Amino acid sequence: EIADAVREISTSVALTMATNLDEILMMATAVKPDIVHVSTDPLDVNVQAMRELRDRLGPGTRLMKALPVEGAESVTLAKAFATTCDYLLLDTKVEGMPGVGATGMTHDWGVSRRIVQSVKCPVILAGGLSSANVVQAIEAVEPWGVDSNTSTNVPGDKVSKDMERVSDFCKVARSTMA
Repeated sequence: EIADAVREISTSVALTMATNLDEILMMATAVKPDIVHVSTDPLDVNVQAMRELRDRLGPGTRLMKALPVEGAESVTLAKAFATTCDYLLLDTKVEGMPGVGATGMTHDWGVSRRIVQSVKCPVILAGGLSSANVVQAIEAVEPWGVDSNTSTNVPGDKVSKDMERVSDFCKVARSTMA
């Protein structure tokens, strides 16, 4: 219902940590998002699985894959996923945490910039971004877009958003990317 309600004014994104393609397809069929964001580890839903997911979703639904930025090998990984994804989201991976992202930690923006320069699809930068560092991140990486999760939450709450922090982040990011 939410995706339907915002369809005319916004782009809906459904994030999944599922690794089973049938489960992802069931979610996408039920929610009907504009974009399916697969935030699993790259090997859990690999390039071939993303290609199969694209084929099974059919036209109209775009795919975004979260990728960890862990070193020079991340550029090669991004190039491979860019062949089948509409967007790449670059984030931070922490050992022992499932999936990619939601760590509140930044990563090497130099590697992220190399990825932006190496792929043809839009790249969204994430990973510990806040209103305090998003200008520096945008200038360093020149991404298509930016994303903030942990730094825009209510302090101590992994789920609830602090709307003032969200507003501040958006204002600063928009002024820099305009």
